[in-house]
Amino acid sequence: MEFQTKVFLEIVKRLDDFNRSFGAELNRPNFFAAAGLLGQEIRHSSILAFLLDPAGWHGLDESFLREFIHLALEGVSDFQDADAFELALGNINDAVVSREVPVNGEVGKGRLDILIASRHSKLLLVIENKVHASQSPGQLKNYKKWIAEGGRWSAFERKLYVYLVLDKSEAAEAGWVKITYEQLLATLQKCVAREPLMPELGKLFIQQYIDLINGHIMKNDSPEMIDRIRRLWAEYPGLLAKIVEYQPVPSTEAMEKFERDLNDKFPCEKIFKNRSDFYFIPTDLTEKFKGMGEGIMDASSWDYPLRLEFKIKSGDDRELSSLQLRLFVGPFEGRDKLVECLRKEIGRPAGARADSVKYTQIWASSSKDVQDDSEEIFQAMSGLFSEYRSPGSSGKSPHQLVLTVVSHWVNSISGGMGVSA
Repeated sequence: MEFQTKVFLEIVKRLDDFNRSFGAELNRPNFFAAAGLLGQEIRHSSILAFLLDPAGWHGLDESFLREFIHLALEGVSDFQDADAFELALGNINDAVVSREVPVNGEVGKGRLDILIASRHSKLLLVIENKVHASQSPGQLKNYKKWIAEGGRWSAFERKLYVYLVLDKSEAAEAGWVKITYEQLLATLQKCVAREPLMPELGKLFIQQYIDLINGHIMKNDSPEMIDRIRRLWAEYPGLLAKIVEYQPVPSTEAMEKFERDLNDKFPCEKIFKNRSDFYFIPTDLTEKFKGMGEGIMDASSWDYPLRLEFKIKSGDDRELSSLQLRLFVGPFEGRDKLVECLRKEIGRPAGARADSVKYTQIWASSSKDVQDDSEEIFQAMSGLFSEYRSPGSSGKSPHQLVLTVVSHWVNSISGGMGVSA
């Protein structure tokens, strides 16, 4: 025990030394990171579109757009020299920058992340920005086909298609120029260095964005810090692994807080949780099942025919890929009639997976753009549960409708009469 204490104190001292050496690098304040923009691709595209807009207040005028075009032209082999020369030196101050342009005007067919049109230079620049997510099969091909066939773009004789990626090993589709974030930042830094009279606010904005990409997205940590971390891990692998194992997990903390709040305000039974799932059933619903008789759920791990389930899926860079609250009918004999009655009153949730012989989703709702933060997850969970208990267009909440249907169904089970919802 004394030896373990000495080892622990030694590593605390080493970690303290590490923090003194690299704390500023690790904890450098960043407005964009604080605002939760790390993994939000749509927000990165908005910032990039702003910097490429010659009319923006950033102070770069058209210089960044021009350099970006130069960068794209380096990867194009089928451009005529005259066209390339015109784009390199021509007037692009009239460029109009658009975001999230629906393909064919229909959202369901996809959106172009950034579309830049300059009538003076007859240029159409299409940028697909992928911070983390990959393209759907055929997506780039379909986007290019739509541009090529669209009559509204016929006036733009020069078209450039750019695929912006983090990983330089990622392959782009034929006809698209791949530009990495590393190239993008080098170009942006070059433009800033050439503009000594830029407004201070513009400089601060751009530097914060560069820091965000370098430190949080591309993770360009200093070689010295990486070397120190590796040496620490080599010396204390077991203890550091335990520290990582027991680090706070935002989703677990949020679930524990939600469970405490739930028991205070809305008593529930059968609560099960892990890092990604939280199952429960309101007590007023379990009371309805008491007239069913014994043994109806014997073949299942479920204690009751229904349960509510939070499903949390983690994404990249402290952003959840999804947070859902769902109501399921579980596996038991005679479940089809209950499902039929619930469907009649509540309908089928949009996007619900196909019914199986064991599990049927009755109601669902989700929260978007939730950061991987315990308080934010808790608030999102509370909001979804409040939605489940709030009146809808029928004047009743989904929970009230479920209670009514279950009451009729249980009566039919216990009394042998037909079910009427």
